[in-house]
Amino acid sequence: MNATFPYIMPSASLPTQPPVEVMDAGIRDNYGILNSVRFLYEFKEWIQTNTGGVVFIQIRDTNKKSRLQNTSLSTILQKITAPVRNVTGNFILMQDYVQDDYLKYIETMMDCPFDFIPYQLPYMEEKIALSWHLTEKEKMFLRNAIFTPENMESLKRTGELLNYNPEPKGIAQGDQ
Repeated sequence: MNATFPYIMPSASLPTQPPVEVMDAGIRDNYGILNSVRFLYEFKEWIQTNTGGVVFIQIRDTNKKSRLQNTSLSTILQKITAPVRNVTGNFILMQDYVQDDYLKYIETMMDCPFDFIPYQLPYMEEKIALSWHLTEKEKMFLRNAIFTPENMESLKRTGELLNYNPEPKGIAQGDQ
């Protein structure tokens, strides 16, 4: 069950006695890799018999390679809150390590072609707001993200696997 990201929407609770508050599923599996790997494992024989393989597409809201950040602390408040920030900041990093292992395991278990194709946002100095409203600058950044060399390579590979030659048009100019 998904709850809501803290501080953006009210937390969710199950209608039980006593009520049980739930946390966002992203705290354990932010990108859905674990659920997907379990699905592939459960249906691996059917997939191997009835398909030509697996194309696993991951769309990330952060750039996996830009996890290292400047950790110099300049204010007392930053020094006091650093331990909590470190714990929460490392959740996704630890998930990446574990999920990379899961993907390696499932790839070796599948007796059919397995292709993993990541799409991700490029590194951005300013973070995109965690809200229901995006600025025009943020919207343009998201629209243009497909044009990074890494994402274009992923798009090309997706097209090859699906026997399609995609050519994104008009997005950079703001067309919708």
